[in-house]
Amino acid sequence: MDSYSNVDYLIDDPMLGNNAYIWNEAEYMINNFCESDECVAEYETIQSNVEKSSDEIRNNPCSYFDCSAGKAEFIIDESTGKAIGVRLLVQYSEPSSMSTRSGAIPMAFAAGLPPKTITNNNSVGRIEHYFHSNDHLPAHVHVIDSKGKVVRVGENGKPLKGEPELNRSQQQLVTQYKSQIRNTVGKIIKWQKANGGMRQKW
Repeated sequence: MDSYSNVDYLIDDPMLGNNAYIWNEAEYMINNFCESDECVAEYETIQSNVEKSSDEIRNNPCSYFDCSAGKAEFIIDESTGKAIGVRLLVQYSEPSSMSTRSGAIPMAFAAGLPPKTITNNNSVGRIEHYFHSNDHLPAHVHVIDSKGKVVRVGENGKPLKGEPELNRSQQQLVTQYKSQIRNTVGKIIKWQKANGGMRQKW
């Protein structure tokens, strides 16, 4: 499982949040400060390393249950080969007696997030969201001009509190793709509500 599996809200491990913060900081540096391929490669290596760390947490069944109470294992759908839940085997006091407590991962996470890329990169810039990688609330998208300058905007296309005003290129992107922004942020909000209002970019 990876960040696209949308299971992070089920995991109580602060390392996921820390990794997400590092990944987002690296993305910010790439978009706003890197002026060479070497700089981009350095931060992409950081992102790759924290992604691997987070995936190790996601693919450990003990991340979903307290394994001090028993043995956890994934429930695998034989038709797809994918995990659809986690079960916990609990040993009771009676000799040779095993009891199984099953905890299926809620299907709310199946109401997936929209694709990361809202608009492909063009001469003006691009629009993306990073909620697959545990971006923070409130729901928003990143409007990135051709020089890598980023402004985060909400469902109405307006900059979030504390963000700078849109420059000419960013405003052009927002105006041209306003309906896509509204649709994407709406889906992110729906995803958050389906998962208890929590957000998981990984």
